[in-house]
Amino acid sequence: MNRATALVLAMAALLAHALAIHLDEIRRFGTPYESAHVAYRLARNFVREGVFAWNVRLEGELRGSLGSYPSPLWVAVAVLAELRWFSVALFTQFVGMVSAFATVAVSARFATNRVAGVIPAVLMVSSGCFAAAAASGMEYSLAALLFCMSFVALEHRRNVWLALGLAGLAAARPEAVLIVPAFAVLVVLERFVPRRDSAAPMPIWTVLPAFLVLAMLLGREWVSAQQPYLELVRCVVTCEGSHISNGLAYLRDALVSTGLPLMLPFPLITLATGRLSGAGVRALALTALWTGLVVLQGGGPQAYAIAFVPCLPILCVAIQQGLVAAIDTGQRYLEYVSWAALVATVSISVLASKYPGDLGPLKTFDIHQQWMTGKAHPPYGREPYLGRTSLGQEIRLAQELRDLGSFMKRHLAPHHTVLTPYPGAIGYLSGTQVLDLFGRAVRAPNASGAPAWEEHPSADLLANLALEPDFIHPGRLHVLPRLEQDALIGIDPALALLDVEAPLTIELADDYELVTLPVRRGYGPSRGGTRPTFVLRNRSLDLAPGLAVTITEGRVRVEAHNRRTDGDAYGGHPQLARLLIEAVDDAGAVRHVDPSGNLTVDRRVHARTGLLIAPTAVGVTRLFEAPLPQASAGRQLVEIRAQLVNPGVRLTHPLAPASAKVSLRL
Repeated sequence: MNRATALVLAMAALLAHALAIHLDEIRRFGTPYESAHVAYRLARNFVREGVFAWNVRLEGELRGSLGSYPSPLWVAVAVLAELRWFSVALFTQFVGMVSAFATVAVSARFATNRVAGVIPAVLMVSSGCFAAAAASGMEYSLAALLFCMSFVALEHRRNVWLALGLAGLAAARPEAVLIVPAFAVLVVLERFVPRRDSAAPMPIWTVLPAFLVLAMLLGREWVSAQQPYLELVRCVVTCEGSHISNGLAYLRDALVSTGLPLMLPFPLITLATGRLSGAGVRALALTALWTGLVVLQGGGPQAYAIAFVPCLPILCVAIQQGLVAAIDTGQRYLEYVSWAALVATVSISVLASKYPGDLGPLKTFDIHQQWMTGKAHPPYGREPYLGRTSLGQEIRLAQELRDLGSFMKRHLAPHHTVLTPYPGAIGYLSGTQVLDLFGRAVRAPNASGAPAWEEHPSADLLANLALEPDFIHPGRLHVLPRLEQDALIGIDPALALLDVEAPLTIELADDYELVTLPVRRGYGPSRGGTRPTFVLRNRSLDLAPGLAVTITEGRVRVEAHNRRTDGDAYGGHPQLARLLIEAVDDAGAVRHVDPSGNLTVDRRVHARTGLLIAPTAVGVTRLFEAPLPQASAGRQLVEIRAQLVNPGVRLTHPLAPASAKVSLRL
């Protein structure tokens, strides 16, 4: 088999790997990661409004800028898709896949006359994180290509390619703030420490375009509230203990979810013995630098730890150089050990790309599940999973948020403000003005800049509430099972478990009301069905439905009044609720009315469940009608009360009501 055929087969294997793992619940190709949608929204606002802003209708820090996303180059890719009317999600995933293919080809530029020349390609295509990044819709695959291209150009004396690769890398990721100077140091060192091949040193001008790009980006950030590049510099300077501890745990999770630890001894031992080539030494140094920057930032995206993907091709080159040095010692057993370690590494990486389960007759589920459980603190609202499970979690969350964004697009007005810990998909699809709880897309009040994947991400909720957002999305949609029946609907644990006496809960209940949105599923086994989703709605919007209780000819009737105003561009939105009807007798005993109109002492019974309350042109919706119930023997009913409540919330919770309680004295 010749070299070109081997590379084509490697690319085919990478494509198959990416298509096999990036699937949703019905085995369709999955949506991009949630945070990728931040770049999509910036691109759309630029194409339609002519400005790089996150919230075009807001001013100041809440407006946002190009720095709302840490990769200006990836925003430019999304702009290209918007200008050509392509699907931005599919286009960015396509660019990611093409970048991954190109990276595989570029990484094979070492030891081209040996079988070992395809070792980097084999390691990459079997790596779950490399395949996941290719289909993630984020910039990591493109950054890997630019990083690898710059390194290969440095080693093979390609001046123009080095200049282009470093300039692109400078615009692709904030880590380039230190990676570009590292390349500059390597270029300068060649003038004092000649290479072993005695080749002429690279000209200094090859790194100047990258420094110019960095200077422009840092200058823009100096006068902007969004500062991803300067934020990385601050992380390096301050070296916060919480960031480092979580970053090391993130590195540990990245290593255990691949087989690469089996290969690391080869470059490290040959480095210690002086047998590692100059290219291998430089590859190890650059890999260590990128890894250190990720650790100092506290980690990165959870699914497959793709923050390390840009340095993965460089690491694979270092491993290849270590293997070549070990094989060239002439020790026969070292050659056997080298190839055995390579096969074991590929096998372990493949196992990390499947959901935990048994292997045929072998009962390995528990072991696999424990292996794929991480130690790093997961991002807000996610579980500490690794490998394929973490990717499935990310795709499911992104799709649920896309569904919610589509619902808001149909039923909310563009001027409405939404506060959420997940600004990407909601912001891109809803068209509303979105506030980021953790200050990534737009700087939240008093936010410390702590990554949202820390154990306790820093955000001043009271300061965010002072902005008086119209809607608050608490997030964590996927923590509870996605339940189908109204009787089983749950509420977000962080909201439902709030103490009823807690000052924050009381303050929320004073200014906000809980609303259950009937979000239409855009995917999954119940595609087209409804997923109940909880948000908090500002009471000042005055959108809560009103109830009226009447008795006509001995029959109790409850109607909802929720009229759409013809002259108002925004007429409200639908919501789910249950109808609670209470009957009070002359002894003060309270009983619930069941759907047939009978009285019961069971406080779990509601008169109606699964109600869809929506504004209508008529404005009146009959919710309940039944004969007036009879009180117990010797008693007489004196009052009928009615109220809409949110499904699944205990009635004693301050946020349980979905409407004001109305009563009728008999």
